[in-house]
Amino acid sequence: MNPLSPTLKRKLEQPSTLGKVYRTDEEMLADLVALKTITPGPLTVKEARQARKEGIDIASAATYVTRFGSWNEALIAAGLQGKPPRGGKKPEWSPEACAMKVATMAKELDRLPTATEYIERQQTSAIKGHWPSASTVKLMCGSWLNALIMAEGLLRHSNRSMSTRA
Repeated sequence: MNPLSPTLKRKLEQPSTLGKVYRTDEEMLADLVALKTITPGPLTVKEARQARKEGIDIASAATYVTRFGSWNEALIAAGLQGKPPRGGKKPEWSPEACAMKVATMAKELDRLPTATEYIERQQTSAIKGHWPSASTVKLMCGSWLNALIMAEGLLRHSNRSMSTRA
C-alpha cells in the first residue's frame, strides 16, 4: 500500500468545499494583491498556478476568469496593472462597416460573395487591415448569413438612392 503524501492527507482531512463559494470577490482580489507583494514582475496566471503548487491558499486562475471575465480583468479589479493590449490599436469594425465591405465585394462580383471568397480577398488586400477578417465579420454581424443580409440591404438602399437621383 502506498503511503499518502502529507498534502493529500491534509486535503482528505479537510471538509469538502466542492460546489461552495469559499471566497467572496473582495477576498479573491485581496489575495491577488497579497500575492503580488511576493511576486517579482507582472502577476501572471503562471505565477498564480506556481503559488498554488507551493501551497499558497489562493483561488484557481479559472475561478478568477469565471468571476471577473478574464485574468486581466481580475488584475484590473484588484488595482493591479493588467497587460497592455497586444500589437497597438487595431481598427474597430462596426457591424455596418463589416456589411459595407461585404457589399463592396458583392458589387465587384455582381453577386453576394461566399465566405471563402471573402477570406481570399481579405488576405490578398493590398493594405493590411483594410478589410476585417471573416471571423470579425461573423462576430460583428452575428453570422455570415446576417452579414450577407445586411450587405444586400445596403446594396438595395444604394440602388434605390441612385435611381431616385437619376
